[in-house]
Amino acid sequence: MNTMLVNYDAKVTIRAETELERWRAASAGSKEPETLAWIRSFEAGSKFLDIGANIGLYSLYAAKKRVQTLALEPHPGNFMALAINQRQLNRALPMRVMCGGAGAKDEMRDFWFDTVEAGTTGGSYEATDGTGRQYVRIYTVDYLMLIHGPFDHIKIDVDGSEMQIVRGMTKSLKSRAFESCLIEVDPGLKGIITATFEQAGYSLDNEFNTMTHHSRERRAEEGINVENIVFTRVP
Repeated sequence: MNTMLVNYDAKVTIRAETELERWRAASAGSKEPETLAWIRSFEAGSKFLDIGANIGLYSLYAAKKRVQTLALEPHPGNFMALAINQRQLNRALPMRVMCGGAGAKDEMRDFWFDTVEAGTTGGSYEATDGTGRQYVRIYTVDYLMLIHGPFDHIKIDVDGSEMQIVRGMTKSLKSRAFESCLIEVDPGLKGIITATFEQAGYSLDNEFNTMTHHSRERRAEEGINVENIVFTRVP
């Protein structure tokens, strides 16, 4: 098996069988500086839920920092690589993996994808002309917080389904159960998601959203119209 060391301030080993896996490993230390800074701020022993974990690069980094981590990923190729990275290559780390997705309610749904190649971002819960399909378990954040949590920090990176996930975390928001949440948002959803979090007592006023070299700058140059935003609980 081909493997690579990820270039963090703390090193982890990942499977590198596909071009996408190798690209993710090579760019992990620089692609999203705000995400790394946010994870770096977690206290050792705290709990982290990574929704849309892909092959696990940010989950592994959190676990390397001695953060108790649960990584959730529905794509078959990504989950295979995620499981190998956790169970074979970095099994001493405090990390668990689950094959599934998150949404507005607990249910079983079709997940469509165009390739099984590990490292891809492709996949949808909506009916598409994708060449592959699998039936996956969808969990609400409220359920995951109750059964596997409570989690102190939550990352949501799901390429378009973020509002569905926010609708499935109503109880957690109302009780202000977590400390912070990073969401990759589409501009069209940023306003309503921000309003929802602010009404629950969370704020965008933190260092992670105002960092220099934030990934929004790189994405703007590349024509990628999404942004990472971090909400922190107001004292």
